Amino acid sequence: MFSSLGLLDRFLAIWIFLAMAIGIILGNFVPSTGPALQRGKFVGVSVPIAVGLLVMMYPILCKIRFESLHHVFRAKDIWIQMAFSILLNWIIAPFLMLALAWAFLPDEPELRQGLIIVGLARCIAMVLVWTGLAGGDNEYCAILVALNSVLQMVLFAPMGVFFISVISGDPVTFEYSTAAKSVAVFLGIPLGAAIITRFVLRRISAKWYDETFLKWLSPWSLIGLLFTILVLFASQGRHVVHQIVSVVRVAAPLIVYFLIIFFATLLVAYKLGFGYKLAAVQSFTAASNNFELAIAVAVAMFGADSNQALAATVGPLIEVPVLLGLSEDLARIRNNQRRSRAKRLEYIRELEEKAKKYDDIIGSKSPPSLSAFDKLQSENAWMRGLLVTLGINFNSVDAPPGSIHDSEPNMVSAITGSLAGNVETQQRMETPTPLSFWDQWDSSGLSPDMGLDFNIPLLSNEINDFANLDLPLADLAEPNLGAWQYHETQECTETSTPSNMNTTLCSLACQWVIQCNTKGVELDVLYFRMERGFKQGNSPLEGCRVDNQVLLKVLTEIS
Repeated sequence: MFSSLGLLDRFLAIWIFLAMAIGIILGNFVPSTGPALQRGKFVGVSVPIAVGLLVMMYPILCKIRFESLHHVFRAKDIWIQMAFSILLNWIIAPFLMLALAWAFLPDEPELRQGLIIVGLARCIAMVLVWTGLAGGDNEYCAILVALNSVLQMVLFAPMGVFFISVISGDPVTFEYSTAAKSVAVFLGIPLGAAIITRFVLRRISAKWYDETFLKWLSPWSLIGLLFTILVLFASQGRHVVHQIVSVVRVAAPLIVYFLIIFFATLLVAYKLGFGYKLAAVQSFTAASNNFELAIAVAVAMFGADSNQALAATVGPLIEVPVLLGLSEDLARIRNNQRRSRAKRLEYIRELEEKAKKYDDIIGSKSPPSLSAFDKLQSENAWMRGLLVTLGINFNSVDAPPGSIHDSEPNMVSAITGSLAGNVETQQRMETPTPLSFWDQWDSSGLSPDMGLDFNIPLLSNEINDFANLDLPLADLAEPNLGAWQYHETQECTETSTPSNMNTTLCSLACQWVIQCNTKGVELDVLYFRMERGFKQGNSPLEGCRVDNQVLLKVLTEIS
């Protein structure tokens, strides 16, 4: 983007500093330069400065789309922007300048008065340049400039009397005519000329006006700016050099003023959601000052050699480089944001294209894809059938911890049905699980205090005392329903032959212990208590079993 700018735009900062330096050198080393430039006056301003201001403003105003401004006033936002601008320009900014003038220049009433005059003169010219350089909204800027121009004709004189005579106690007389004439000339003439030019030439050829005429006219705005700066500093260069201490003292509060008002306005506008263009307009409008009006009023009231005129002259000396740097920094930040936003959009488009390709591949109905999919479905169904045959709950394999009790309702009903003597259910419950007790215990991911209901029947819903639980112990000869089969009575020893007699599958014992653990005993403690009753199952698929005497004792202790 930088390479696309013209030579004048690309090195604008260098040209401005050169114009300031040449002006100061001419004013200081060529004594006749200042009087010669001040010889002709037009509404209190030297003719060369007046010409430069008119040339500077005309191209900017020609770019404003006056034919569509009536649509802007229909929007609610413009009235919010106007109210915000009035608050900044006519209440906050003047009082801030007054406070800084008294803080930095308490012993220099003349310099302080000149600084207050600069704070009261709201900008109607240079703000269009700064807004254009920063990429702000030119239409809104033109509306705010027109608003400030009207208010300046009405409020400049009474506010000058109030701030200088009433608050500061210095007797000064302001005239409405000086402010009104300055505004009418430096805004009215270029504004009227721009309106006539735009409506006449665009009626002939809108394309030629936008693509050819404006392209040729645009550089003249910066040429007028450079010429105005050169003439201004050449006229006051001698005063600037010979009163360098006064210049430095006036420059300090001006720098603080520009930085505070600019960044505070930018921050508030950002918080209010104005957007970049409107925030830039409001920030530069609040920070800029009408230095030509301030110089004209100071010279007309106090004389060209007065300290008030010197303070007014220092205004553009500080304002031009500071606001030029701020406009370039703001434009650079905006360009970086645009590039970052463009990269994000490009990345999103790439992701969307990839997703579309994947959707096309998945959505295709080619025979190879369908056959592979059917093959996977068939293998999955076969694996599920095998797990059911082995007595493994395949839903709990994929389910997260805590959802085991919600899976396989048919299995739960089958367990419950065993109490009625359902032979098929007994066979299904008798089918051993391939997991050991500790595997079931550790993989469940449950703690005793979770209180989950596994719907495991305790032989009878009315039995709460484990002393009455009908488990097949060593001294019992009764057949046991459910998971235990009837065998001849024998002693339960560590060396006994592995069998189903007087034992329970570890998986079922695990569920019973977790469900009945009303005292919240830790799982590690329960495992330690049950460990002495572990026995090897009849087959590798069966895993382990628990001695019923040990199981009954543990259940009695934890319930």
